[in-house]
This record gives sequence, C-alpha cells and structure tokens, in this order.
Amino acid sequence: MKPDKSLNALRSFGPRFLGTLAVVVIVAVTALAPARAAQAPPHKISAANLRVVQNDTGNTVNSVTVDATLSINDMRVRPGSNRGDYNLQVGDTSTNDVPEGLVMVSISQNGRDNGELPDEQKNYAAPAFDANITNGYWAVIQDTTSARAEYNINCAVAYFRYSGWLAGWARNPTGVNGGTNSLFTGSPGMVLGNSTATTGYNLKQSGANGQFRVSLIDKGYNSSTNPGVLIVNHGKNEGNYASSVTNADGTWEIYIKDNFANAGAIEADPVAFVFIPRTNTSVVSGKFGLDATGTNAQILVHSGNSPVFSVTNFGTGRFRLTIPGGSPNAGVLIVSTEGGQPLNRDNLVSHEGDGDGWILKAPLSAPTQEPKPATSGARSRVAQ
Repeated sequence: MKPDKSLNALRSFGPRFLGTLAVVVIVAVTALAPARAAQAPPHKISAANLRVVQNDTGNTVNSVTVDATLSINDMRVRPGSNRGDYNLQVGDTSTNDVPEGLVMVSISQNGRDNGELPDEQKNYAAPAFDANITNGYWAVIQDTTSARAEYNINCAVAYFRYSGWLAGWARNPTGVNGGTNSLFTGSPGMVLGNSTATTGYNLKQSGANGQFRVSLIDKGYNSSTNPGVLIVNHGKNEGNYASSVTNADGTWEIYIKDNFANAGAIEADPVAFVFIPRTNTSVVSGKFGLDATGTNAQILVHSGNSPVFSVTNFGTGRFRLTIPGGSPNAGVLIVSTEGGQPLNRDNLVSHEGDGDGWILKAPLSAPTQEPKPATSGARSRVAQ
C-alpha cells in the first residue's frame, strides 16, 4: 500500500469519455464436479461472485467474511482473507493455481458505504490481484482515495487455465516497486520480450514505464481486425489498476495507473492479460462503447456470428448489460476498461447486478459522488 499524501483526500475525476469496455461473462454450468486447476472444465475457467461483509474496520481474518454467492467449476474462497485481500483457490489445493492459470478480478459493486467516510458517502475501489507459489492467488482491492487503502467491496473473479487461453503475467521477481518485470508466467509458447523487441515477443514494456505492449500476431490474432477482446489487470498487492487499447499495427497497449492519479501518469508495475477470441462461444464476450452521437451504446466486438448480449446507455457513464436467459445469479461478469487516450486515460469502471442484468458505471467526479442519470429528453454527451 502506498503512503497517504493527504489523508482521506478524494480523487478528482472530472468529465471524461468512458471509452470502450471489454466484457466477458462466464456462464454457469450445471453438475459441477470438484476440480483441481489442472482439470479443465468445458471452457477451462473457474469463477465466482464474491460477497464481502465487513465485520470491523480492522485488517485481521476476523475483520471480514468472504463467501462465493456463485461458484463455477469449483472456485473457492481460501481461508485467511482480510481487509481488501480475498484469498482464492481452485479445487482442493492452491499449490498448482499459479503455474497453471491466471486470475482476473473485477469490482462488482458500484460504490459502497462502509461507514468510514463522512456524510454516508460511497467510496470506490480498483481491482488487482497478487499471488505466491505456495498459497496461490488473492484478489487485491484498494480504494481511490489518496491513501489507496485496502477496501472491502464485492468483486468477481475468474481463473483462466493456460491450457485453454492465451494469457500472461509479468512481474518483478523480488517484488520491488517500479522494478523491471522480468519474471513471466503464461500460456505455452508465450514470450516475454525486452523493451526494444520489434518481433518475437507476446508481451514487453513499451515506451514509458508503466506502458506495455501485447502482440498475438504470431498466434493468428491481429487487434486491428477485432478478433476478440483483451482483459487486463494490475498484478501486485498495491493500489494500481490496468486499462488497454488496440493499436493500428495489430497489437494492444496496456497502461498501469495509480488508483489516485489523474491524467496521463502511469507506473511501472506488474501487468497481466487474458485474450478472449470471438470465435470461442463457450463464454459470452464482447466490447462496446458509444456511437458518434455520444448517447447510444454500440457493440463493437461480440463472440459468435451475432451478439448474444444487449447494452443500453441510460446516463453519463452508465450502461445496462443483459443476456437473454442470463443473470448475475447464473454467471460471473469480468469487465476491463479501455484507456490511455486523452479523454479516457484515468477511467475506473465497476459493475453491479440489477435483476436480470448488470449496471456498469464509471464515477464521473469525486469517487463519493453518484453521476446523475440522464433526464427524459436530455442528451448527455459523454464522447467527443
């Protein structure tokens, strides 16, 4: 956790372009059998919706109660969770989780009041993860105040097996802050390149510290042709988050950003990604943004021959996502935001169940302020 520069100071967001969102819905399947990480279910993903109850404001194992309201393919909550750190495990043991797959985390609550800010204000958080080879993965949740403090809020988690997905995690072997990410775990054949590499790499540092590039061209995927979606996370127990954007040369750019930082400042820290090809219809995946009017949601990428999800924009920074026959009680939603451009480079996006769908939201001013929904007949322009 980073030192507090101004205690309880709130990040100022200002008006922004929400950009595009990559969404992946892992649909629950029936007759789930206990499985170790190496045992591959049909889509080779284990996932869960985590409910986090704050018992007190401390940071002990008794301070929180974490359980899975929905578990897919034996994703479990491992004992020992504490404030903002929720332990994960696939199957009976966690010892093989790190070498055999990668976790992605998404905030599944659109702000939360834990009674720690004045005037019953909501606080917001950003998702990340960390792991060690002995104990496995844990979800890392820290807020967007200047403290980047660990914060208790619901989240969604998904574990992608390297045997079924193109994925990778680069980090510093000693855990030093801002150090070179020379330790890499990833899918078979994935290569971590040096920063000067132009070919022969799948992940490398690109440009400034905190900026990374993913190339899957050698795997048959050119980002400029919209072959699927890239979901990204920051991969360290620290208050940073990740966003990504497609490049014209067929690669993707990933940015690691401090939870509290505004504008274009980025930070050299661990980075992780999973690629979801649109040809894989074992999960519902896609990418959407706003059309040229700035008022209507527009599906940009979808799995399969036609979209199996619908999305509507009903206010500045707010979208509602639905899947026919699906719901938050029947699937796990992982959301990854696009960023790095002048009007969307410091976006944070969360989601929350809403009946038969999900509300996706980006806070638009201070993190404790709810954006106002568009009134009837009004036109809230969020894109330029």
